[in-house]
Amino acid sequence: MGEGKNSSILNLLKLAEISDIRNDKATKIINGVILAVSKWNLFAQEAGVSTISQKRIQTALNHVAKKL
Repeated sequence: MGEGKNSSILNLLKLAEISDIRNDKATKIINGVILAVSKWNLFAQEAGVSTISQKRIQTALNHVAKKL
Protein backbone atom coordinates (compact mmCIF):
# COMPACT_ATOMS: atom_id res chain seq x y z
CA MET A 1 0.00 0.00 0.00
CA GLY A 2 2.64 2.56 1.05
CA GLU A 3 0.39 5.63 1.32
CA GLY A 4 1.51 6.52 4.86
CA LYS A 5 0.47 10.07 5.69
CA ASN A 6 -1.52 10.35 2.44
CA SER A 7 -4.01 7.60 3.18
CA SER A 8 -7.65 7.89 2.13
CA ILE A 9 -10.78 6.13 3.32
CA LEU A 10 -10.47 3.81 0.33
CA ASN A 11 -6.93 2.95 1.42
CA LEU A 12 -8.15 2.28 4.95
CA LEU A 13 -10.91 0.01 3.65
CA LYS A 14 -8.38 -1.88 1.52
CA LEU A 15 -6.14 -2.32 4.58
CA ALA A 16 -9.16 -3.59 6.52
CA GLU A 17 -9.87 -6.10 3.74
CA ILE A 18 -6.27 -7.32 3.81
CA SER A 19 -6.62 -7.66 7.60
CA ASP A 20 -9.82 -9.72 7.28
CA ILE A 21 -12.03 -6.97 8.70
CA ARG A 22 -15.43 -6.82 7.02
CA ASN A 23 -16.23 -3.65 5.10
CA ASP A 24 -19.22 -2.77 7.31
CA LYS A 25 -17.16 -3.16 10.48
CA ALA A 26 -14.27 -1.14 9.01
CA THR A 27 -16.65 1.62 7.96
CA LYS A 28 -18.13 1.69 11.48
CA ILE A 29 -14.64 1.97 13.00
CA ILE A 30 -13.60 4.73 10.58
CA ASN A 31 -16.79 6.68 11.25
CA GLY A 32 -16.24 6.30 15.01
CA VAL A 33 -12.75 7.72 14.71
CA ILE A 34 -13.98 10.61 12.57
CA LEU A 35 -16.67 11.37 15.17
CA ALA A 36 -14.18 11.26 18.05
CA VAL A 37 -11.71 13.50 16.22
CA SER A 38 -14.50 15.97 15.42
CA LYS A 39 -14.89 16.43 19.19
CA TRP A 40 -11.19 17.20 19.65
CA ASN A 41 -11.73 20.66 21.10
CA LEU A 42 -14.07 19.37 23.80
CA PHE A 43 -11.59 16.70 24.85
CA ALA A 44 -8.73 19.18 24.75
CA GLN A 45 -10.56 21.69 26.95
CA GLU A 46 -11.45 19.00 29.48
CA ALA A 47 -7.80 17.89 29.54
CA GLY A 48 -6.53 21.44 30.03
CA VAL A 49 -4.72 21.72 26.70
CA SER A 50 -3.68 25.32 26.07
CA THR A 51 -5.63 27.36 23.53
CA ILE A 52 -2.59 27.75 21.28
CA SER A 53 -1.95 24.00 21.29
CA GLN A 54 -5.62 23.34 20.59
CA LYS A 55 -5.48 25.61 17.55
CA ARG A 56 -2.28 24.03 16.24
CA ILE A 57 -3.62 20.52 16.62
CA GLN A 58 -6.99 21.50 15.10
CA THR A 59 -5.15 22.92 12.07
CA ALA A 60 -3.33 19.60 11.64
CA LEU A 61 -6.56 17.63 12.02
CA ASN A 62 -8.29 19.83 9.45
CA HIS A 63 -5.42 19.21 7.04
CA VAL A 64 -5.75 15.45 7.44
CA ALA A 65 -9.56 15.57 7.15
CA LYS A 66 -9.31 17.31 3.77
CA LYS A 67 -7.39 14.30 2.44
CA LEU A 68 -10.12 11.87 3.45
